[in-house]
Amino acid sequence: MIARQDLSKIYETLFSMPGMGEPVKVELKIPRRQLLLLHKAILRGISPKESDEKSIVLLDSAGEEMTRELLTIAEELLKKAGLSEMNARLNGL
Repeated sequence: MIARQDLSKIYETLFSMPGMGEPVKVELKIPRRQLLLLHKAILRGISPKESDEKSIVLLDSAGEEMTRELLTIAEELLKKAGLSEMNARLNGL
């Protein structure tokens, strides 16, 4: 098993490679139900359980800014699919 510090260095190295900061256009055509599930998966990934050491190291290596950008992308997906209001109501349950 890789130590937390070593894993962190690996992720930081991957994130700093040339071209990793460049925008990529992604055309995505999926059903709304999958998009809603993708949104929930992104949110869950941003807030991993404390027992999920690898996810925590990944998020720490990515930094707060990248995490916020990922959250923004997730919210934009909902907005484009017209699911923002429904998602807000589901969260209220």
